[in-house]
Order: sequence, then C-alpha cells, then structure tokens
Amino acid sequence: MEHDQESLPPSLVEQLTKFHEALNKVEDAANLFMSVPYSEHLKRDPLTKARCDLTTLFSVNSLYWMYLCTQGKNPKSDEELTNEINRTKKYMAKLKEFDDRKLRPSLNQRAANAFVRNAMFDLHADSSGSSGTNLEQLPPQSLKELNREWLEEEENYESNQNNVSQEESMDESFTAENSQESQNDT
Repeated sequence: MEHDQESLPPSLVEQLTKFHEALNKVEDAANLFMSVPYSEHLKRDPLTKARCDLTTLFSVNSLYWMYLCTQGKNPKSDEELTNEINRTKKYMAKLKEFDDRKLRPSLNQRAANAFVRNAMFDLHADSSGSSGTNLEQLPPQSLKELNREWLEEEENYESNQNNVSQEESMDESFTAENSQESQNDT
C-alpha cells in the first residue's frame, strides 16, 4: 500500500485519508445506534423516537451522498437526493421548534389574573380616593355585569360624541346658509 500512496498526488491522499476517517466515524456511530434492538426503540417516548429516526434518515442520505461522490457523480445534480435532504431538514427544523417550546417562558396564570384584577376599576367610584368595588368579593356573574355596564357606557359615550359632531356640522351648515341668505337680501 505504501507504493500505491507514493504514486498518488498528495492532495488526493489527504482527501482519501479524511474520507476514510469520516467513514470510520460514521461506522462507529451506526454500530452504536444499531446496537439497540428495534423492540427497545419502539418503547422510547415519541420525541426520542423521532430524533433517532431523523438521525437514521440523515445518515442514510449522507452515506448515499458519499457514495455518489466516490462514483464521480455530482450529488447536487441528483434531484431525488436533494429533495430527500430538504425534507429531512424540514422535519429537523420542526423537531427543533418543538424542543424550543420547552424553553419558552410559560404564563403564570395567578400573576396574570392579579394584573387583570388590579387593573380593573369601578367607573362609578367617587373621587374621594376610594378604590371602588372590591372585585375579589364579587361573584363571577357580577364581574360580567360590570364589564357589560362598562361596554354600554363606552357605546353611549361614542354615540353621544357622534351626535355632538353631527349637531355641530348641522349648525355650521345652517350658519353658512343664513349668511348666504343675508348677503342675498342686501
């Protein structure tokens, strides 16, 4: 074998050495992975099973990629392999997104309720500085009634504002008509 290596260009020998090392690493990982019986694999939780299946799929695609390279073909021109690798990457991204959900902050329900409860106020509270209705003592039905009253008052306010603006526009048009009539009379 020494004689063969001397007849090859050094860059090719380096590439073949790296390829051989990478192939040994893949083989070691595959042996470790394949040492688990399939019946044990089926007993894993769904997330672990998905990780293992995606790892297997990506490994097979990578091995086929390497095979095409050894045959002197361009793996990027193999449309089926490219589609399969893209599909695998898409599923890996979904798995990563699922893993990231665990890291997201969760809503503290108790704190959120406290914020909402303390943000609510009684519209009919006197201006003497009292806090108005104690919402903790009200039954849920009373809270719904308070909310309904507030919405009705808001609607009444908006409709009153609309009426005022309509009256103002009518007054302006009436004033404009009267000024025109008085100019015509003169």
